[in-house]
Amino acid sequence: MTTQGDVTTVSQVHRSSGDATRFALPKGQTFRAASGWSVLVGGNSGGGQLRVWRASALLPVENAAGGRVVAGIPSGATVYLVRPGGSVRYAAVAYRYQGVATAGLVDLATYSFTPYVTGLSTGAQIRYNDRWFAIDEGPNHTLSAVRVGSAPGTGPSALGDAGPYRLRAVVGDHLVLGDPEPASGASARVDAVSALDGSRRTVLDAAQSEVTFAQDGAALATAPDGTGLWRVHHILPGGDSGLQVWPSWIVVGAEAAGEEPVR
Repeated sequence: MTTQGDVTTVSQVHRSSGDATRFALPKGQTFRAASGWSVLVGGNSGGGQLRVWRASALLPVENAAGGRVVAGIPSGATVYLVRPGGSVRYAAVAYRYQGVATAGLVDLATYSFTPYVTGLSTGAQIRYNDRWFAIDEGPNHTLSAVRVGSAPGTGPSALGDAGPYRLRAVVGDHLVLGDPEPASGASARVDAVSALDGSRRTVLDAAQSEVTFAQDGAALATAPDGTGLWRVHHILPGGDSGLQVWPSWIVVGAEAAGEEPVR
């Protein structure tokens, strides 16, 4: 995204296919986030209603189909959070209206917002994929999740506390936790909590910080591969346990990362 004068230009490139698009947002439209080929703008106190622009993935044509107002958000609400996650179909949105915070997902194909939790604290962490909308909230970092597409009024189910770890992604039917609080002294590992029954297990025994989601529904974590190398690992749905871990590209040797080689 670049801004020159009053013109904000959004450029997007597909990392695999190389397809790309770019278009200029109308004056007064504030960029909030991008998910897949969709761009969300506005929604804050100075930017009017939240809108979705869907880009045509063709260059050199500069084209955007959209500028559609998101349905389901009350007029006068202030949208304080717009973020992508583990699905290009949705974007997470949280707004404040009449003193109450509500969070949910915008369906980027239908331009409609579905709320999944109300009374949310502003510091809550939200992650999601095509199946689950998950929250990490409160001083104990209590985890909860609700299935995407649940009947209206269905609240999230409690799944226990994250402890010193933080919600970083939702993969398949699991909440992926990592990045423990430095002061906790907890080991830098990656855990997974089942959204179905709350059971918890360790996925990677050692990992560097900044475990993150990918928009294809995976999670990414840097961890040793057992040969003295640190690699980016893809955490994917599948396998007997519901999760599988695949080492990918090499980041650095373990000694260079300040760790003893894993033998």
